[in-house]
Amino acid sequence: MKVVFEEILERKPLKTADGIPFFGGEEDGDWFSEEDLLSMRNGGLEQNWITPLPWADGGLEPLLREIARRGRPVVDLASGPGLGLLPSLYRLAPALPTLAVDANAGVLGEWGRFFREKGISDPPDLLEASLYDLPFRAGSAEVFTSMIGISSTRDGEEGYRKALRGIARALSSGGVLYAVENEWTDVPGILSLFHKAGETPWDVFLERQLSWRERFAECGLTVESEALLERRRLKGNGEDNELGDLSERYGVPVYLDWKLFTVRKG
Repeated sequence: MKVVFEEILERKPLKTADGIPFFGGEEDGDWFSEEDLLSMRNGGLEQNWITPLPWADGGLEPLLREIARRGRPVVDLASGPGLGLLPSLYRLAPALPTLAVDANAGVLGEWGRFFREKGISDPPDLLEASLYDLPFRAGSAEVFTSMIGISSTRDGEEGYRKALRGIARALSSGGVLYAVENEWTDVPGILSLFHKAGETPWDVFLERQLSWRERFAECGLTVESEALLERRRLKGNGEDNELGDLSERYGVPVYLDWKLFTVRKG
């Protein structure tokens, strides 16, 4: 791991394997089966590495270029099989120091294997840790990025708060988090769909509903900008999920907004 990232760690890892430091907390992230990992190994990660992100030619492109221009080390949170914003940043600035953090050891192991087998020059560093317990010194990280990473945590709203408080603690004064997250546009309408179908709403809809802007503010972070990347209607007939099927059955549209937030500490 690059010295610039070693210097912001506040403690030693539990172990290091294949160059990846492990800090624990794997139960806090997404779970992947052996079949999932095999799919990643058999072309899935390569496709993710070379395919531009959604909105890369629109709302994300100016951000990616600005991050590359500034040249500050980037820590991507809950990077997962897509590695967050890092493949796109690598294409723009392969020498930019980047670190992918994820709780799932299997996914990180597959990325390490991919980089070695493909001979990727100076790839992103990899680190295993939970968003609930980031192993960075308080006030040490200048730039965090996250692509639907914060919402991949467990425990609903409490999980979001735990992750965001840890991010706020680790950010330097004036440090920035660039986060892509999504929000439902009409929760009362969604609840009415479940009621019509005589089904129990998902747990997420039974909690107090907060916007991401409100979540950031609760954890001491200031939203400098909020940009709508896409408003997408859920599809039925098994194309999306149960909610999309209900939307199709009752003719009630359900929309999900994808937003880019620039969030600063201090």
